[in-house]
Amino acid sequence: MIKTLIIEDENRSKEHLVELLKISNLEIKIEAIISSVKDSVIWLKNNLPPDLIFMDIHLSDGKSLDILKKFKIKSPIIYTTAYDEYAIKLFNTNSIDYLLKPIDLEDLKGALLLFYQNRLSNLIPENSPSETFKTSYKKRFLVKNGKEYIPIKTEDIAYFYRSEIVFIRLFNGKSFMTNYSLNQLEEILEPYYFIRINRKIISNINAIQGISKNNSNRYSIKLSPMHTESIYLSQERYYWLKNILS
Repeated sequence: MIKTLIIEDENRSKEHLVELLKISNLEIKIEAIISSVKDSVIWLKNNLPPDLIFMDIHLSDGKSLDILKKFKIKSPIIYTTAYDEYAIKLFNTNSIDYLLKPIDLEDLKGALLLFYQNRLSNLIPENSPSETFKTSYKKRFLVKNGKEYIPIKTEDIAYFYRSEIVFIRLFNGKSFMTNYSLNQLEEILEPYYFIRINRKIISNINAIQGISKNNSNRYSIKLSPMHTESIYLSQERYYWLKNILS
């Protein structure tokens, strides 16, 4: 669930944005809707940081950029404005996108996709070679099956695992060899759906059945279909996964 703060003083714009968020079918919880610089600063000082902020430029008592002068916002921001002249200035802050009013549903979904990608990237350790804002990811793989080659849709893949070479494991339990390395796969797979579990596995998020900590303080993950070997996690990766799955 994405906890969201909306800072907007126009009633029609508030209602429009709330309606678009509802029909976007994404798990978003609106924590508060605030209409002024003063009230925004008070709310931010007295509440936990939201996961995401939608922030209008012109508010009832000034510009929203004045909020940044009074409070250090760490949450990512999607700005909304009727004036694109502000865009360059906004990208000097911690914004991930800006939306021109009246906001279009597809533009909103695009901005939210950037947010999700940015969120996952920030959770991945710095030595992980994934790109944040890839716009085109691999949709299918061509694999050898006996004497023929068959196409596999990426959405049908449960996980990639490395033994001596890298294999593709489908949700139906079948496995196929691939010539890609795990590092290469990290670069071409949609990061919202495929995440690096450890040095040997990249998993579709829908293949994760559970993560656990045993009495010996060892962290592990359960995938479906079940992997032939036990999959252990570092403590850092365990808490990283908990954040993603929550």
